[in-house]
Amino acid sequence: MIANTPPLTDLPAYRACRPNPPRDGPSCFADSRLPPPEVIERAIDDYNAVIERVAARRGAEVVDLHARGLVARRAETVDRLVSSDGFHPSTEGHRAVANAFAAALAPAPSR
Repeated sequence: MIANTPPLTDLPAYRACRPNPPRDGPSCFADSRLPPPEVIERAIDDYNAVIERVAARRGAEVVDLHARGLVARRAETVDRLVSSDGFHPSTEGHRAVANAFAAALAPAPSR
């Protein structure tokens, strides 16, 4: 099993390094501004495509953290899943990742 990369442009640490960062978030960790969201999202899509190809060749299952991240984006719950550093998972975020792997490990329902 391998996880793909979730969306990163919703992370407070990323937003802190963009123009007009939120006042209530972490400080920017980079020496310069990060690329715009569309550049980051395209890179993540490309990276995830490679993960899919390699996993398929190796017979590994991909745990789709990207799709789960998009669900969190739509539900506006991303901030709950991220720790105070604005980048790493919070306790709830770690639980969500563990649940994603557990769901992938669960046997398929029989018909």
